Amino acid sequence: MSAFSFSSPSDILCGCLEKAQLRTSKTSQNPRKRFYGCKKWKEGGCTFFMWAEPTSQINSETSSGMNNQDLGCKAQESEMKIVLLEAELKVLKMKISMLEDSIGKFDSQVKLMMDRMKRIHLFIV
Repeated sequence: MSAFSFSSPSDILCGCLEKAQLRTSKTSQNPRKRFYGCKKWKEGGCTFFMWAEPTSQINSETSSGMNNQDLGCKAQESEMKIVLLEAELKVLKMKISMLEDSIGKFDSQVKLMMDRMKRIHLFIV
């Protein structure tokens, strides 16, 4: 049997840009604790994970279950994700800029062609 049970999807997006699923942990470390995760994780989706409980509940469980080293690792992971997402954003902005330049060039070409067609039409008429 799986270590997790699945519930209805949430409005939270995972790294695959899919709606994350609300699940319930069945592990001995976190029994019945609710969390969000990628719905494609079994098929090789992303490793998105977020506790569904309010921060105060997480903090009380953190003191009993997680040590500072675990928290430090999670913080480093989060910082790395931020750096990667910022790099991805930069690439996407560059692509948008290139596409906008291409659109501008195509607009200019269309205007030239329209002017030529008008001149040809006047010449024929």
